[in-house]
Amino acid sequence: MRAPPPFVEVVPGVHRAARVDEAGWEASMYAIALPSGGLLVHSPTRVDGATHPGLDALGRPELLLAPNHFHHMGLPAYRAKYPDAVAVASGGARPRLERQGHRGLGALGEVRERLPRGARLLECEGVKTGEVFVSLDAGGRRVWIVCDALFHVQRPLTGFMGFALRRLKTSPGLCVGQTFLWLALRDRRVFLEWIRAKLADERPETLLFSHGEPYEVGDGSELSALLERRLS
Repeated sequence: MRAPPPFVEVVPGVHRAARVDEAGWEASMYAIALPSGGLLVHSPTRVDGATHPGLDALGRPELLLAPNHFHHMGLPAYRAKYPDAVAVASGGARPRLERQGHRGLGALGEVRERLPRGARLLECEGVKTGEVFVSLDAGGRRVWIVCDALFHVQRPLTGFMGFALRRLKTSPGLCVGQTFLWLALRDRRVFLEWIRAKLADERPETLLFSHGEPYEVGDGSELSALLERRLS
């Protein structure tokens, strides 16, 4: 496992740190500045000993978001280190998270008023995992943070793991992975209609990912074509 880089500001008010494994696959976490001066931590990730000092330099974690029911392994360490932080997840994610031993998880509605101005938590429809997108106004640009619904891994993926991820249509570039279709979707049509409507309403300019590099949406044609191809 290669050491993660320090937190890097990817858009105004949002810092990213990525854990990259030997195959080249990455898992990223995001620290989002709150009006209080604290942080919302998106998908708290188990990385190395430098992670918490880097996070503390940005502010005190106040909200810990599990963006679906798979991204939860880092929560216990973060809840132990930041006992005053509120851990939250969607209603769709909480049942499995509770079976995994996470107690006292808050609902998304409980923290909406603590978010930055113009920020929203978008609960995906048609999914079984309780996936939530974070929608932000970052310096006048609409930005989404996406967990497992989309990937954008640019670096080469090597070895057997890299081969498997390519076969699962998880890389290279902008992808809807086969694992999302198999494990996360309850109803493709419902999810496709939901994301079409959200894209038309919100018009995000930048996508940030739990797995992959930032992506500029541009005119949206590539993203729309991918969604239609993989979900129709």
